[in-house]
Amino acid sequence: MTLITLTGDYGYEPYKVKNLAEGTTIDASDATFIQDNDDKDGSSNPYPFMVYSSPKVILDGGTILGEIDQTTAWRTVYNRGNSVGVRTEGCSGVVIRNWSLNNTWDAIRVSWNCPNFLIENVLVTNARDDAIENDRLLTGTVRNCLFDGVYIGVSIDPSSSSPVDGSDEIVTLDGVMIRLKKSLYKGEMTHGPFIKTDSATDGAITPSLRFYNCVFALETVDHRSYRSMRDAWNHTIESSGNVFLNLSDDSFPDDYPMPPAGWTILEGQEARDYWEQARDAWLTARGTVEPVVEPVVEPVVEPVVEPVVEPVVEPVVEPVVDSDLAIQIANNAAVIAELMTRITSLELALNQVILLASVKSEEDEVNRADFDRRLRMPITR
Repeated sequence: MTLITLTGDYGYEPYKVKNLAEGTTIDASDATFIQDNDDKDGSSNPYPFMVYSSPKVILDGGTILGEIDQTTAWRTVYNRGNSVGVRTEGCSGVVIRNWSLNNTWDAIRVSWNCPNFLIENVLVTNARDDAIENDRLLTGTVRNCLFDGVYIGVSIDPSSSSPVDGSDEIVTLDGVMIRLKKSLYKGEMTHGPFIKTDSATDGAITPSLRFYNCVFALETVDHRSYRSMRDAWNHTIESSGNVFLNLSDDSFPDDYPMPPAGWTILEGQEARDYWEQARDAWLTARGTVEPVVEPVVEPVVEPVVEPVVEPVVEPVVEPVVDSDLAIQIANNAAVIAELMTRITSLELALNQVILLASVKSEEDEVNRADFDRRLRMPITR
């Protein structure tokens, strides 16, 4: 069998290979890759590890160091570009094992023509969307994996532009631990379902599902897509040894899609204790002794900054005094004052003339009336 060994830090350089001999193993256990879907800073790497047209290829090891925004709204991050840590296409019987992926968009994506896939012993922390995307509805198994802090566990939701029918397929989850984590979606802090199914066909194309010894933990009972969970339970053909954890202190609402037989339900502190013990045991068994501590994700809220208003200070303008001009103004003021005095005297004289004229006029009226009266008297001889 062919062995390809990858070592070192690949950074933003994507690894892409195709047409490998059947059964080739790519050992990337000592290699790291950056996943980044935002090229605003001039560098991005939305698909750091890709393998095509290589049947029964084994992808062993590898660390994906994601730089995907975990706090901004889901749609905003998605619009920067779709992205996945490990992607396979045309690889029937592919085995993806022993990977560690952190701060990703989607962590692992098995795409077209990868039936009978096996994903095992994989650690995913802080996936902004899916831990596993199997939207081509392929038969496959996810075994002994820890998905700690993801928006959606496993997606089996084909695109409307690329419809497929998975009704004859079987997806098996065996020893899979999934903790859903709230993040910002359409203005609220929430998460999706453990299994995301197709909404367009009302479950007609959903594969059959089998759950063995799984631990599913949710942060909020008021999460998105009750429909998907109900559809997943309706398509469950085998289920045993599973635990369903409500990590919150809120009770399940009456319409919550509860799991079928084969699941033990724990809530509140009992559920939180169970998750911590089970997670730490998984990490210890894998060789990762220290538990993975994730950052607390809060929605990004821009602070309201009040503008600093500086008081408007009117400048003190000192008058510019010209000495010659001041003397001229003073002389003019004296002349104006003399003229005003004379005008006042003239006004007094004029008022006296008017008064005398008025008196004279009244005397004339009296004399004229007496003359008229005398004129109308009879003449006495």
